[in-house]
Amino acid sequence: MMAALAGAEQQVLQQVNLHRRAEALGELVWNEAAAQEARQHCERLLKGKARDAHSGFRQRAARLRRVTGARTAGENVFLMENGGGSCMARQRRPPPRHRGAL
Repeated sequence: MMAALAGAEQQVLQQVNLHRRAEALGELVWNEAAAQEARQHCERLLKGKARDAHSGFRQRAARLRRVTGARTAGENVFLMENGGGSCMARQRRPPPRHRGAL
């Protein structure tokens, strides 16, 4: 199961980077600390322990800044309810106020 999850995570990163290249943005690199933070947040969401998709973002971002030395942090959360087929969230160019964080 974990191998399948890791494969899916890498596929998402590859797709995001394909889009970023098409938009002339720099590629993202894998960060295991960020991945673990995301996995834990996803688990809380699935168990109904988070008020909404961005609950606790400031705390997650602060932890990641301490661990990684990053100056900024952001998150994109894609939720799909009621199962369904495979989906890929289409990313859009961020508004100007967010571009400096990319």
